[in-house]
Amino acid sequence: MPLSKGRRKGDTVECGYHGLTFDCAGKCVWAPGTGRIPSNANVHAYPVHEKYGLVWIWMGNPAIADASVIFEIENYDSPDWGIDRGAAIGGSYGRRVALV
Repeated sequence: MPLSKGRRKGDTVECGYHGLTFDCAGKCVWAPGTGRIPSNANVHAYPVHEKYGLVWIWMGNPAIADASVIFEIENYDSPDWGIDRGAAIGGSYGRRVALV
């Protein structure tokens, strides 16, 4: 089961299948049953930044993530503009936009 199908528990995410619980850095912080955390229980964590109602994901080297390179949308907050809150943007945006 994908971890995205799990549930948020405060600042952690619990796997809906195994019950393992991971922190924001991807480190397992709880294992049900014995409480012994398996040494290989880690998930990859990505730097993210919220802007324009979207979550921008930096999938490259986290050390060079930089939210300042996300392009600006002029007049985004202008009441004269309409916003289409349709389906999520696909493609490779997350691979080209650096984030913090």
